[in-house]
Amino acid sequence: MKNFIYILIAILFAGCSHVPVYVLKNPPTQEVAPEGYVKVASHEFTFESDRPPTDSVNTCAVWGVNHIHRCNGGMYNPDGTLVPADDPRNYCEWNPNQVLWNEWGGVSLITDLNPGEGKTPIVSGFIATTTNYTPPVYVAARIKVTPGGGTYWTSLVSYSPNGWQPENDIAEFECSDSKAFTVSLHRLQPDGSDAMVATKKFRFPFDLSEKFHLYSADIQVDRIVIYMDNVKIWEYAEPGLNNEPIYFSVGNGIYQNADPDFISPEDKKKMFPMAAHVDYLRIYQP
Repeated sequence: MKNFIYILIAILFAGCSHVPVYVLKNPPTQEVAPEGYVKVASHEFTFESDRPPTDSVNTCAVWGVNHIHRCNGGMYNPDGTLVPADDPRNYCEWNPNQVLWNEWGGVSLITDLNPGEGKTPIVSGFIATTTNYTPPVYVAARIKVTPGGGTYWTSLVSYSPNGWQPENDIAEFECSDSKAFTVSLHRLQPDGSDAMVATKKFRFPFDLSEKFHLYSADIQVDRIVIYMDNVKIWEYAEPGLNNEPIYFSVGNGIYQNADPDFISPEDKKKMFPMAAHVDYLRIYQP
């Protein structure tokens, strides 16, 4: 009877997730790279020498859209100029102290309140590779995302070292929902504006924050293929889609509309601190 129920749930959610329920309940611990790809980087966070930041994984990045990081002073305006660090829109900062290395292996990205006059109200963890990779490249990250109930923004993303676009949001959890994530592809237009050339939201029958899951992408010059727990869930193709080097990041953070001044004291107690956990980040190329 139990197996029948699982099969029924799988059928009901097949159009949303494409991932069998038994896989979601028993997610794999190892990725399956495309045929012909070999591992070129493996960030396991297992030994003391893996404690970030290292020469291969940094805890801050030259990036910021609606979040502030202290690496370069503030977030970016749409025209690419920096918003001053004391701008009131800067209510969350990427902070290296929020990336905690665990002796069991893996890192925790902690989002928490940052009390004190003159401080950014919220701090959060963010890691990024210091190496840029020219497509084709396959990335796999084993992540336990933040639970629902708070407005978090756990995400696995690729960016260009020449700017925040092209941006591939491989798995982006938004708002108070850890049963769903969005894949979004951002590209810069000739007039300098941002265009989301493709986006797809996936909903699952189980809370993805309860276990580690594998989030992967095969990024090629003319297409991108997205995998969840080694199951292909989406593919998008366009000439020249990924025509420049990219680096990868995993961040926690808080959603851009979640200004702490508008969060009740009761909700703040529920929301902070909260963590996303990264077991490993692996990269393959042909």
